[in-house]
Amino acid sequence: MMRSYLSSLLVFLLAAGCGTVRSVECVGSELAAVSSRFLASLDEQQREAANLSLENEEAVSWHFVPGRYAGIEMGALKPEQKQLAHNVLRTMLSATGFAKTMAIADLENVLHEQDSKPGKPAVHRDPNRYALLVCGTPDAGGTFVVRYQGHHASLRMAVVDGMLVGHTPHFLGTNPHVVPAEFARPTVLAREESLARELLAMFDAEQRQ
Repeated sequence: MMRSYLSSLLVFLLAAGCGTVRSVECVGSELAAVSSRFLASLDEQQREAANLSLENEEAVSWHFVPGRYAGIEMGALKPEQKQLAHNVLRTMLSATGFAKTMAIADLENVLHEQDSKPGKPAVHRDPNRYALLVCGTPDAGGTFVVRYQGHHASLRMAVVDGMLVGHTPHFLGTNPHVVPAEFARPTVLAREESLARELLAMFDAEQRQ
């Protein structure tokens, strides 16, 4: 029964083309197109920050703590450029994933207010510090890496010869975990946490260990 189901699922995926379920070729092609449009919108100085060599160590580097990361930060983009950057992210993510990623970045505003002290603003808590980086040349049929990175978000897609070969890491977290009521924001990963706790509750003591 399981083998029959998996065979049917494989046939569906192969037939899906560039529809709702996208093949690795479709994702690679779409990511090349949106990344190229994004890079073309940048001036020379911006492009130097946003586009590094595929041999650069940043192509395989990732982290999720507050900091300044290689690539071009969202705060350095004009509104139309930021829209093109968001189109890159929409290609890397589902609609739900994109919404969650934007909500995670928005939590920096909460942290900024919580962590700032008189005369000492928490400047490192800034949603504009999330950075988009392209390593290599995003041509159709090409080989390149796209990375979006900031506090509690690290997303990376690798395309080889036009085909998506990896989407790791795909890291999303939240801070604060539960947002105080006065900030009127939802708990971004509430569903994921609930499922994880439900799974953990199914384990016996040995399995938990």
